[in-house]
Formats: sequence, structure tokens, C-alpha cells
Amino acid sequence: MAYLDVANKEIVSLIEWLKTYNSNIDEQSQQKQHKQQQQEEGNGAVKKRSKIGFYGLDLYSLWESTEAVIEYLKKVDPDAVRAAYDAYNCFEPYGKSVENYARALLSYLNHVKMKAHYVIIF
Repeated sequence: MAYLDVANKEIVSLIEWLKTYNSNIDEQSQQKQHKQQQQEEGNGAVKKRSKIGFYGLDLYSLWESTEAVIEYLKKVDPDAVRAAYDAYNCFEPYGKSVENYARALLSYLNHVKMKAHYVIIF
């Protein structure tokens, strides 16, 4: 369980960094626009920074996470609920068992690895 504590702290740190980075985008964007106006006559190029997002599923609570997304969508975008159900349908064969899903994923990855090894050798 110590690993989970470390992993969760790393995710929290990443999310905190993302919030800080994204909150500074608007302020820095204004500063860069001003610099860009000054540099238009010269050779300097100013790159526009974009906000960064973090997307994924929490496999440790996969089904709770998917249910939370569905409930959220029911409130904010009911038209998207069907698409979310369709996307999550691929997890149904695992019977709400993270272990079954992990085993199937590992088996698939091993299969792909074996195929890649076969192609490299021959």
C-alpha cells in the first residue's frame, strides 16, 4: 500500500502543477502578446502556450469512476451519456473486477510483445 500512497501523492503534485501552469497562461499570454507586438519588426518569434489537461481513468476505482462520470454527464450534458456508456462498454466483460481487467491487459501486452519479438527475429 505504500506504493499507492506515493503514486497518489505524485498525481496530486501533478494536478497542483497543472492548476498553477494553467492559471498562469492568461497572464503570460498577455505579456507575450505585448512582446510579440514589439518583436514584429525583428526576427524574434513568440510561441503561444496552451493549457494542459490530464485525462484518464483511475483503474483502482474504475467502476466508481465511470459511474461518477455518467452521473456528472447526466447533470451537465445529458446528450453525452449514451456516448459515455458506449465507451465504457468495453469494460463489461470483466465483471467489475479490476483484477480481471488487469490480467486481460497483461495477457494482451504479452501477446503483442511476443508478436513483436517474432517479427524482429524473422
